[in-house]
Amino acid sequence: MFGISTCWWEGKEAKGDSIPLEALDMGFEKLELDYRITKEALAQMRPALKGGAQVLSVHHVFPRPQSFLKGPPVADPVSLSSTDKDERAEAVKLAISTIQHAHDLEAKAVVIHLGKVDMEDPTDRLEENSKKGLSWAEEGQRYISELREVRNRKRQKNLDAVLFSLESINKEAEKRDILLGIENRLHFHEIPDLWEIGFILETFSGGNLRYWHDTGHAHVQEKLGILYQRELLERYGSQMLGLHLHDVKELEDHYPPGQGEVDFRALREHLRTAPIKVFEIRSSATRKEVLESLEFIHDLL
Repeated sequence: MFGISTCWWEGKEAKGDSIPLEALDMGFEKLELDYRITKEALAQMRPALKGGAQVLSVHHVFPRPQSFLKGPPVADPVSLSSTDKDERAEAVKLAISTIQHAHDLEAKAVVIHLGKVDMEDPTDRLEENSKKGLSWAEEGQRYISELREVRNRKRQKNLDAVLFSLESINKEAEKRDILLGIENRLHFHEIPDLWEIGFILETFSGGNLRYWHDTGHAHVQEKLGILYQRELLERYGSQMLGLHLHDVKELEDHYPPGQGEVDFRALREHLRTAPIKVFEIRSSATRKEVLESLEFIHDLL
């Protein structure tokens, strides 16, 4: 089943009550409500959900917390991987609230970010190497090996915090019959990496945690020399709850699928088997581009 994330409406003049109807008019029967949606927008949207696109998934943190309205919207204003007890408790509280909202909206899934390892963010150097064509060359791979040593040495306290946080979150998800999609992330220092996905899923085997694949994030990491997109899908495709569909130009993601560099044809079999498919497209894309993208994926699958 196909859905579209409400992130496409960010900055547009559309009110909450028009989004479900416009999504349905565009050919999307389902919606993913993303972390930019405020309580006010949700209240506007609720009546229209009965006659428009239905809620398929919710992106945590949802709705956008009142205490974080002043700055730009972010998916994880507080972190589940934090070693600060108070911050972590607040992050867990917001995740549980997201699950409760998802249940109330009759969604099937919550997409969740797990935080990061407390280390220096190497994105600038990785992007510089990519632009020089060094990502998969010996020099670039040597640098990534050094980064992995640092990350592995520093990650345990943050990984422990994630596992501790997920105990309460998974219990709430089981109680509400909501599946949790652990998303592969964009940046090297973010959790989970390739190995951590499997470790977390195994730790909560039998629970409500699943893998959530993001095509744009995986492609960017491949361009940076960190991993191959196919590695993620081959390892965790059988445990995949859903995916975010978007394309990449250079190192910028969230373009409409079929309008960038991602080889979606090579991913076809994995895309077909994903229970949930959500177009997560930047708001600058035109309606025409979104419709062309939907047609592209329909024809592909």
